[in-house]
Amino acid sequence: MKLTAKSSAEEVEKLLKMSRKAFKRAYGGLYKDRLIEFDENRTYLVKYRGNQN
Repeated sequence: MKLTAKSSAEEVEKLLKMSRKAFKRAYGGLYKDRLIEFDENRTYLVKYRGNQN
């Protein structure tokens, strides 16, 4: 995904039809749960590993 935590409100609204605040909240939750990784330009979905009990 071409969006990152530093993306503008206009970019987020155009691509996701949601506010930047809502995007940042969701983005932070996904990062905290280690479901995404990112670099300066992109956000990447982490490969799902399933339940490893």
